[in-house]
Amino acid sequence: MKENLGNLTLELLQSINDAVYILDKNGNVVQANNTFCNMLGYSTTEMLRLNAKEYNASWDEHKILSVIKNLSGKTEVFELVHRRKDGSTFDAEVSVKGVKINGEDHLFCITRNVTERNKAQTKIKESEKKFRALFENAMVAILLLDIKSFRVFDCNPATEEMFESSKNKIILSLIQDFSPEFQYNGEKSDELINFYINKALSGEKTKFEWCFEFEKKRILAEVNLYKVEINGNSLLQMICNDITEKRKSEEQLNLLSQSINQSSSAVIITDLQGNIHYVNDTFASLTGYSKDEVIGKNPRILKSGYTSPEIYTQLWEDITSGKQWSGEFLNKRKDGTLYWESARISPVKNERGEITHFIGIKDDVTKLKKLLDELKIAKAKAEEINRLKTNFLANMSHELRTPLVGILGCASMIAEDTKEPLTQELANIINKSGQRLHETLNAILDLTRLESESLAVDLKPVDILPLLKNTFELFLNEAKLKGLNLYFDVDDEEIIAFADLNLLKSVMSNLISNAIKYTEVGGVSIRAFSNENKIIIKVVDTGIGIPDSYHDIIFEPFRQVSEGYNRQFEGSGLGLTLTKKYVKLMNGRIWYNSKIGEGSAFFVELNASTNKIEPITETSEQPSVQIDFSKKQVLLVEDDPINIQTISAFIGNLVQLTAVNNADDALEVVKSKKFDLILMDIGLSGDKNGLDVVQEIRKMKDYQSTPIAAVTAYALDSDRDKMLSSGCTHYLAKPFPRQKLIDLLEEIFSE
Repeated sequence: MKENLGNLTLELLQSINDAVYILDKNGNVVQANNTFCNMLGYSTTEMLRLNAKEYNASWDEHKILSVIKNLSGKTEVFELVHRRKDGSTFDAEVSVKGVKINGEDHLFCITRNVTERNKAQTKIKESEKKFRALFENAMVAILLLDIKSFRVFDCNPATEEMFESSKNKIILSLIQDFSPEFQYNGEKSDELINFYINKALSGEKTKFEWCFEFEKKRILAEVNLYKVEINGNSLLQMICNDITEKRKSEEQLNLLSQSINQSSSAVIITDLQGNIHYVNDTFASLTGYSKDEVIGKNPRILKSGYTSPEIYTQLWEDITSGKQWSGEFLNKRKDGTLYWESARISPVKNERGEITHFIGIKDDVTKLKKLLDELKIAKAKAEEINRLKTNFLANMSHELRTPLVGILGCASMIAEDTKEPLTQELANIINKSGQRLHETLNAILDLTRLESESLAVDLKPVDILPLLKNTFELFLNEAKLKGLNLYFDVDDEEIIAFADLNLLKSVMSNLISNAIKYTEVGGVSIRAFSNENKIIIKVVDTGIGIPDSYHDIIFEPFRQVSEGYNRQFEGSGLGLTLTKKYVKLMNGRIWYNSKIGEGSAFFVELNASTNKIEPITETSEQPSVQIDFSKKQVLLVEDDPINIQTISAFIGNLVQLTAVNNADDALEVVKSKKFDLILMDIGLSGDKNGLDVVQEIRKMKDYQSTPIAAVTAYALDSDRDKMLSSGCTHYLAKPFPRQKLIDLLEEIFSE
């Protein structure tokens, strides 16, 4: 049978290029062409004795027979492994068709060796697997674009993370769909992306920066765009590296670098040995050295030799221990000139806290040092001038007040003792002129105290109503003498304000005095009232008024409404100046309204207090002697003969008075006699002043507690404090009326 079949089909089989063979129903090879024989390594004779199970490494005999039986009239393709004669195997693709030959089932088989093809496909699959793994796990965003529509058809998880969006929202989009209208360089996004795509399509690998805008979020990316082949398909692959934060960091670093380089301070960075790594432009300008000249050098090239070695030692101790050092150097420039620099040097540490460098920030303070030196000289001169001014004022106070004791004292005694009208009138003129001089002197001294900020202020809640009433009553007679009416209008039973009573008394005296002075017809009214949390005091007159041209200067020192040779009113022009300063010291304010020819209204505003307090009243002077101290021994130490006479006339008939005119006599007399009181002039002529005498007297056993009153023309607050702290128990400023001295005696001897 095989022989007959072979004769019929052999020629046909040999004409086919593929390996062809025929199996009978038992799986035996009944015919095969040379291609199949060569494929398995058998001869034709050997091949015709084989059964399929001998070269089919994939199927057993049962499988082979089943296929032959079931494929009758059918065609199917199988992937099998065939075994050669030498035992080696290869992948075979077998196309099988069931046929009937002489009424029996046969298989017509065409076999191809697909080993290389399978290997290639395996490699492709492995490559695709690797690509997919890299694609999915890449840290940068990867987008695959269709080469025709340029739409995204795939993207990796990093893309979703970068855009903070889902893959579904990104797929099928154009790049310009998630880009702003214009890129940072000003070009339109749609035109620019098409330009880059065309470059990529031409085979160029294109690298550029691109600004994406997705759901209001802007991202700056570094993009690589190129054409790739995947599974035989041409695609555009876009790899995007988000450099938004990197660019911000670069910009910050650039800003820091430019800021340091353009800083007005010189900046220098060294290593741990002090070798210079960096200097900015200001350093070069300051020292005269170029950057190239100092890099790698040590800052000691700037040493002038005038800075103490101890300073450098302390510097290195501080910075090497992690501390900042600050100080000054006198350094030398490249041209040899000297300059002062203020330096702050700090250690620079890495993330492990290790010191790696030192940075110095330095400023040229040469001009500042010169200015400070000039200021020191100017300050010393100013202090000297101030000292001279203080001494001058003290001396002027002393020289003016001392004769006023005699002038005012004698005038008052003459007026009291004489009955002759003309003599009384002349005595009153002397007294009035002396008082005017005394008031002017006090005003100038008060202004001096205010300017030197040495005036003590005692602010506290006080009922100011008694003070206002007393001040009103003091001016009743003065107003009456000018034919003026003086009104006092207050509805409240008490008016509590934060005030200093002494300052407020001066304020009210100045305002009422001015109102009476500048009013010829009509009168003056004083009104006080509460307004929410403020106290308002109003002084209104019907006087000459203040011209508009004077409204801005009326509170300036020595200014008056009537000035020059034709001025109509006496006074120093300090009253309103002092008044405004006193009000300000009490945290209040003062203002006025005025119309020429109709009068003026001055307003003082103080802070109100809700605290309930006991009213403070002022006691009026008592002209009569209340205590008999005719047996008291009083020593007067005074170097001015007129003052000795005046004081003797004041109290000579009231006490046992002993007078001496110098320090030595005072020390001698206290040794020989015990006094109950010593009235001590401080400005004694000679080697010892009054305080020197007081201190020596205090050393004497019998005089350690004896009252000593400083009777002096030194009238500043600092003078009073100094005298009371230097052994004096009481203080009386010259000039003074007779009654004030008597009051002092009563105060001392009543104790």
